[in-house]
Amino acid sequence: MGRGRLYAALRPSGFISISGFTHERMGSPDSYLLLYDRASRTIGLKAARKGIDRNAYHAAHKAGANKNITIAAGPLVREFGIGVERTLVFKNCEIDRDGVLVLEMA
Repeated sequence: MGRGRLYAALRPSGFISISGFTHERMGSPDSYLLLYDRASRTIGLKAARKGIDRNAYHAAHKAGANKNITIAAGPLVREFGIGVERTLVFKNCEIDRDGVLVLEMA
């Protein structure tokens, strides 16, 4: 994972990981709203505030020197049946004009 690049991955366990750089570009929120568009098979992450934004998922910092963030997205994965057999790395993710990190699974 290169520095200065947006990075996200979906693990088979239902966790979404994003790089510290990506988290900073999203405004370093304490939580994220998870969105899903079934037609385009696209996951969206939008910055949120835990306790204020309903259904916000906590952004957990991983231990260690890096600033990677993990989001427990199991409920979203189960609800929409979007599990993966192997870790899916989103190489071309982007932040749209509405501030949503767009993760295209197709």
